[in-house]
Amino acid sequence: MKGFLYKLIAIFLIIFFSGSAIHAQNELNVDKNLDQYNYDHWTSEQGLPVNSIIHIIQARTGYIWFVSYGGITRFNGIDFYTYSSFNTPAIQNNSYTHIYEDRSGIIWASSSGAGVTAIDGEKIKIYDMEDGLPGNFVQEVVADLEGTLWVATDNGLYYKEGERFLNEDTPGELKDVNLTSIDCSQDGYLWVGTVDKGVYRFKGNDIQRYDMSTGLTSNHINYVKCEMGAVFIGTDGGMSVVEGGGIRRMTTEEGLLNNYVTSSEIDNNDILWVGTYKGFTRVDDDRYSYFSKVHPLFGQDVTSMVMDNEGNLWLGTYRQGLYKLWDGKFTNYSDLRATDQKPYVVHAIVERSTGEYLVVHQEGVSILNAEKNTLQPLNLGYDFSSTNLKSGFLDSRGNLWISTLNFLLKYNGGEPVIYNTGKGLIHDNVRLVFEDSKENIWVGTTDGITVINKNEQISYSVENGLSHEYIMSIDEDSDGNIWIGTRNGLNVFKDGKFTSFYARDGLAGDFVFRTVEDSDGVRWICGNAGLTRYKNGEFKKVLATNGLTSNTIFQLIEDDFGYYWFTTNQKGISVFKVRKSELNDFLEGRIDRVTSVAYSQEDGLKATAATSSAQSLKAKDGTLWFATNRGVEMIDPGNIKLNARKPPVAIEKVLIDNKPVTADSLITIPAGKHRITIKFAALSYIAPHSITYKYKLSGFDDDWQESQDKKEISYTNLPYGNYSFQVLAANRDGIWNDEGAVLSFYIKPAFYETNAFAVMAILIVVSLIWLVYYLRIRSLKNAQQELARIVAVRTSEITHQKEEIEAQKEAIEAQQRQIEDKNKELQKINLRLEDIVEERTDQLKKAYKELLEVNKELDTFIYRSVHDVRGPIARLQGLSHLISLETADQKILELVNLLNVTAEEMNDVFYRLLNIVRLKASELNINEVNVGKLIDRVLDRLLPNARNEVQVSIDIEEGCQLFSDKETVENIFYQLLDNAIKFKKENEVPRIEIRCRKMKGQTVSIQVTDYGLGIPKDITTKIFDMFFVGHDEISGSGLGLYTVKTAVKVLNGKIHLVNDEEGKTTFEIILPANA
Repeated sequence: MKGFLYKLIAIFLIIFFSGSAIHAQNELNVDKNLDQYNYDHWTSEQGLPVNSIIHIIQARTGYIWFVSYGGITRFNGIDFYTYSSFNTPAIQNNSYTHIYEDRSGIIWASSSGAGVTAIDGEKIKIYDMEDGLPGNFVQEVVADLEGTLWVATDNGLYYKEGERFLNEDTPGELKDVNLTSIDCSQDGYLWVGTVDKGVYRFKGNDIQRYDMSTGLTSNHINYVKCEMGAVFIGTDGGMSVVEGGGIRRMTTEEGLLNNYVTSSEIDNNDILWVGTYKGFTRVDDDRYSYFSKVHPLFGQDVTSMVMDNEGNLWLGTYRQGLYKLWDGKFTNYSDLRATDQKPYVVHAIVERSTGEYLVVHQEGVSILNAEKNTLQPLNLGYDFSSTNLKSGFLDSRGNLWISTLNFLLKYNGGEPVIYNTGKGLIHDNVRLVFEDSKENIWVGTTDGITVINKNEQISYSVENGLSHEYIMSIDEDSDGNIWIGTRNGLNVFKDGKFTSFYARDGLAGDFVFRTVEDSDGVRWICGNAGLTRYKNGEFKKVLATNGLTSNTIFQLIEDDFGYYWFTTNQKGISVFKVRKSELNDFLEGRIDRVTSVAYSQEDGLKATAATSSAQSLKAKDGTLWFATNRGVEMIDPGNIKLNARKPPVAIEKVLIDNKPVTADSLITIPAGKHRITIKFAALSYIAPHSITYKYKLSGFDDDWQESQDKKEISYTNLPYGNYSFQVLAANRDGIWNDEGAVLSFYIKPAFYETNAFAVMAILIVVSLIWLVYYLRIRSLKNAQQELARIVAVRTSEITHQKEEIEAQKEAIEAQQRQIEDKNKELQKINLRLEDIVEERTDQLKKAYKELLEVNKELDTFIYRSVHDVRGPIARLQGLSHLISLETADQKILELVNLLNVTAEEMNDVFYRLLNIVRLKASELNINEVNVGKLIDRVLDRLLPNARNEVQVSIDIEEGCQLFSDKETVENIFYQLLDNAIKFKKENEVPRIEIRCRKMKGQTVSIQVTDYGLGIPKDITTKIFDMFFVGHDEISGSGLGLYTVKTAVKVLNGKIHLVNDEEGKTTFEIILPANA
């Protein structure tokens, strides 16, 4: 393609006017055959609405959009979402033929019978005849450089003005004409295709017609596309390209597969891709390329195509679904006729001095010319149909040695020479051939080794010292020692003797696939249990647990850039690499782990596994050639294709309690919503399943969370407040989009979380405290007044008695003479006085006891106060129930429900307070306590009809007896088991363990363990405090463990937290064995 200036203008205008991304410099390599491209294929079985894809685009957001007879579909690389009559009420007709994105990001879809559908975010609008269109059959939509929207219909050309479609300013030549296509060039001209009148180009009053008389291949136009400074016109008679004032014709005569051209695309390398009826063609100047007849895309009806901004080429087909062609890091060479049932399994790759490669596969040998990209069979003068080839080797004399299951063949251009047991081999099943520095040929078989030299053949077996007869590899080190890998052990042949090494000597495993000496003279041993290094007489190993992709390692190849490349067949991975310096640093203890880079089909490998006993190759030019179960895979380690484009990230859907909400702006979430689900996607279409995500909810998460296979996250029971969710993504090559996508939302507080409720609650609490204080003071004052009154009465009586005694004394003095006569009477009076004093003393003691009872009455007052408050609460609940029966107002019902919930919580708190008061006041009734029966009773109370919903194991040590207050012990178990069930893990059955054992010192230890949410370490010192709640997301009064502590104290026992491991909580209670 010519016209360099036009291309520069085109690139500038695309960026300036439409904001469309330029195709990444990652286009399909034109030097490859079309069959060497990787492809992905989707049909209705993988999520397409139908298998006929009519038109495809990539939006600036990164999404792939296409239309079909099943609706309008958006694709993120993994998931399809289709707008159709099945899920979008505005859409009545699912038959669409064209899709377009305008400069503001609105998607316009043209339909056959339903006008034009506009998708703007989550808003959908249909334009039809009521909006000015001449009919409901619309072919295409396009915007000119000024942003005006033009619509090509089967009744002429219309433009959008406001919310109406008009044709007053449409040229007369384009009114009432059956149109097929429309596009706008970078110079502002509209190009309009017709059914039988060719193409019109116009801008304002300037109009020009192109038809067969001016050089078009046909007057029936299928599509018009303005791209890279040229206009591509597809017709039923071929393609015409208008460029630089001339018209270039492309038909079957020039090389197209078919003249019915339906679509085209030109990439940044000037490669033209053409879709036709029954064909697909790549055009590079005058070179036309096609898929082979065995390829799935050969002969397909290609309807549309687009190259995305990562260089992938998307193809829509008629009835065969959606295809994506992409170019990976590897180039595959294989027989195109190979199938899954008959794969092209390669066992060896050998580089010839001519620069060509010999490929030894299971059924023969081929010559691979990488420069010409050809793979041709090599005739060795032998029919291999009765055997399977296993390996190949080219020695220093130019002899090609071919190992088979039944013999060894040597070929050097003439008649092949066959070696078998009849000609001196130790066994006919030959696995490999190796040439040492003395030009001896070592032949490894399944029953030992035969060495062929100029004068003789010598065989070695287990009887000669080999560790195992099955030979896997043979190699020579720089000192001339021969290293031999077998199925059981590693052997070194030195000075005519074998020395064997096994896993017990330090090898990663006994099975050895291959040994390799690197550029530093260090020996590496590849096996099925890991990688082993032999250096300075010491074996050291590296395993998958240390960072290797796999423990199964067939071969090691050292590149020129500091990496070791390994072949394997594990987890769908054929090849992985590790930096050489990292392996040595790990083995020397300088680092804890190595980093592997694994390659699979997502990197362009067509193979799923390397061949285990195969011989891969590092070529003279530094490229690496791997033998696999699907041909040869080549990679240039110095020029690995990387996807440098940062993947766009989109928030696709937000669900509140599984109901979708619009995510265009700040989301406000009502109180009481428990689950928020955010679905997101990174729009990278190269290995979309290997995208890595990092996400963080500011205001909740402290650190970034990382995920690869998870594209959604849910948050439950978030506290009220403002939140910001951000998600970042990296493509398979580790390129991060550090901006990502952001979603902000606000959770409203519940009524009980508002300031007004907090003030009200404080006032209530303060009022209750004041009331309790007031009643307490009044009671004390009354008691004090009563005591003062009693004392005053008693004092008055004593004073009166004293006066009487003094009067009697005076009478006694006056009647001293009569003392003797009345002595007996005086003694009686003294005795009476002592009785009165004693009586008054008893009365004082009684007053003291009454004072003590006042304190008990205070506790009784608290008990009755709480009890009396519960009555109004019950009446309040009854009143709210009557209100709910008398009204249908939803808002009032919600308020009544909230009132009921609050009343229930207050009722629970008062019940627990009553329980605590009872514990303090009740007298202990000591009897033998049957712990097992007591636990069963508690579980029946907690789970009357659902005992199978909790797992409880009880371990009571033999001889463990407890004499205590049964009701108090039952209270302890009730609170602990209630907590264990309440604080279980979500979606798990609670699991509880109870252990009772006798301890020294006449005490009994009771341990209660649950495997629920656990107790965070920072709150373990507070868990026994009154009203302390450890988990905000689970409702509670905060009195459970305080009640347990009070009950244990009443029984003269102790309680403490034994451990606070995550997901496990154990409380130990020490009680007197006989209270």
